[in-house]
Amino acid sequence: MKINTVELNLLSTCQQSIEVKKNLIRRLAKTLSLEPQHLFYQWLLGKIPQHGYLLDRKWKYFFHGFECDLRQTATGQFIRIEFGPGGRTDTFTDWGIYKYLSSSYPNWLTTPEVEHYFSQSNSRLDAYQKISFLVNKLHALKLIGPVAPELNEIYTHYQLPNATHLESHVKLPKTFPEKKYFDTRVCNRLIITPEGWQILTKHPSDTVLTD
Repeated sequence: MKINTVELNLLSTCQQSIEVKKNLIRRLAKTLSLEPQHLFYQWLLGKIPQHGYLLDRKWKYFFHGFECDLRQTATGQFIRIEFGPGGRTDTFTDWGIYKYLSSSYPNWLTTPEVEHYFSQSNSRLDAYQKISFLVNKLHALKLIGPVAPELNEIYTHYQLPNATHLESHVKLPKTFPEKKYFDTRVCNRLIITPEGWQILTKHPSDTVLTD
C-alpha cells in the first residue's frame, strides 16, 4: 500500500487525538460521576450539566449536539469528543481532527513534507480543506472508515418538490430504543480500521499527551 509522509502523519494524528481524548474522557466521566460510555446518552437525555470544569479546573467542558468540546484554561488547547454508537469515544471527523491540529500545530510539523503541505495555506478554511482532503484520502485507502455503516439502512432519503438536494429522514420501528436512535445519528463518524492500525504498528509515533 502506498501512503506518503503527509498521509502517514495525519493517520498518526488521528491515533494521537484518540489517546488524548481517552485521558480527558476518563476525567470528564469522573467529574460527572459516570462511566465513560454513558456520557453520550446522559447528555442527550438531559441528565448532566451542559458545561463546567473538570475536577482539577484545568479544562472547561461544553456539551452540544452530539459532541463535547474541552478547552484547556491555561493554553487554549482544544479537543472535540465526537461520540459514536454505544457511547464509544474512539470516533472522529475531519473537523475534529482539524481543530485538534489547529491548537496543537507545532506538535504535528515533524517533517519538511508536512510543513510544505501546510505552508501554502492562506486561511483557516484553506487549512481545514487540506485536512479534509487527507481524511478522504485515508478513507479511500481504507485506513479509516465509518464506525457503523449498517445503521445507515435506517435512513431513507427523499427529495421535496422543487428542492435542489436530498434530505435525510430516519424511519424507525415503533419499538426502536431511544438510545439506538441516538446511535443512528453518529453512525458515520470515523474510526481507524484494522488496516490503519497495521500501518501504525509499523510506523509508531509518540503520542502528544496533555495535562
